[in-house]
Amino acid sequence: MTQPLTPVQNKKIDLNPAAAVERYAHEHWTARGYCIEYTSTKSVLFHPASNKTISTDAIQDDFTRWAAVNHINVVADNYGAFLASLVARVRPYMKKVYGCGFRPITDRFYTDSNGVPLANTFIPFDPPVPVDKAPPPMLVSLLERIAPVEEERQQLIEWTAAIFQQPEKRPIWGIIATGNSKCGKSSLVSVIKTGLGGNHVNDSVTYTGLWAQFSTVWADYSLIALEDTVAPRDADTKMKQAMSSKSQMFSIKGEQKQVKRDMYSRVIITSNDRRPLRLDPTARRWLALQFIDHFISEAESIDFFDKFYAWLATPEAAAQIRYYFLNVNLEVYNPNLCMRTATLDEMIGLSASVLQGAIKDFVSDGKAFLDGQLHAHLKTEMGELPRREMLDIIKGHLVNEGYERTRRGINGVEKREWVWSKRSGGKRGVSLRPEDEAIMVEFLVPY
Repeated sequence: MTQPLTPVQNKKIDLNPAAAVERYAHEHWTARGYCIEYTSTKSVLFHPASNKTISTDAIQDDFTRWAAVNHINVVADNYGAFLASLVARVRPYMKKVYGCGFRPITDRFYTDSNGVPLANTFIPFDPPVPVDKAPPPMLVSLLERIAPVEEERQQLIEWTAAIFQQPEKRPIWGIIATGNSKCGKSSLVSVIKTGLGGNHVNDSVTYTGLWAQFSTVWADYSLIALEDTVAPRDADTKMKQAMSSKSQMFSIKGEQKQVKRDMYSRVIITSNDRRPLRLDPTARRWLALQFIDHFISEAESIDFFDKFYAWLATPEAAAQIRYYFLNVNLEVYNPNLCMRTATLDEMIGLSASVLQGAIKDFVSDGKAFLDGQLHAHLKTEMGELPRREMLDIIKGHLVNEGYERTRRGINGVEKREWVWSKRSGGKRGVSLRPEDEAIMVEFLVPY
């Protein structure tokens, strides 16, 4: 049952229009997280935390109830005119933005690198310092399991610590963790998510989702985790481009033009496959951890992770994780460079075998061909054109297949072209087959 108001509580507070408007704007709108957002067609009230917008008509509609609840009496010559002018009166007291963006700082609003004012979707998380400041035993054990090589483990720990210590300083390299099923590869993602208060980690996106038409995943999170998702052939090339950029243009649903957003996201790839994405010999943006198996046995792993996730769910875990990583000394961490591991070389070797297989398929019938024809085939097979660094590798594969590259005349083409053909073993080259020439002419003179 509602308690009756006392005479003091029931007493009206007389305010002039200016004072009433200022209090209303701060208490009813700004204090609840609202701001004014300018869109391409109009301005609206925007609530960044829920990503909801409402008409600015609500400024006028809500006032009478707010005034009644707070016992406000507006002393105005013409109260109707005052109400009619409320939207215009309140707007100057509110923050104005041109949309929202993600920046891992505590400020609710910020100006991006282009000078555009934005509402901040980042949710700060700052729990009290834990009573027990020692490194959590379960976390220490987990890190030893998923990164058994000490040097790799130190890089991994410091890379993770930088998410907490240097959230605005984005590294250009990420983590690849591979291993057998049920070995805990993705558990570090859960640790980071817990340490961030359960926010700002996307652990459900796919490679396709990263580049979907209206996707802003790259700009909306501190961590992107690709867990056992199939990588397209050109994934590494596209990932490197995105990871090396500090900002990027995005298409926003409902907006007519693309917008530029700053990016702070890191990337972790976890997979049961020894080569979760194709890598060329120049790959250097991945810390590929040693492929892991069960620490002792599958039964022991199941028992450990039952205990681990029970600890992770405790009220103390988030503060312990955050405190641990905030106090890691960044001794070897470099946001622009990571160590090259034997596992990365193995992944590159597996990728090279795919390249070799694609070349073998192309030359299996002994045909003669142009560089461009082979490159077009490799683009179809591998999802990308060969880069300059790969040309010597391709040449080596072709030489091993018995090919040589010479300038040849082609019937139907005016100038002599560089052609790959089987070595003859003699001084004169083998004549080009008419069917090979016809295909080369079609490639060189398509119309």
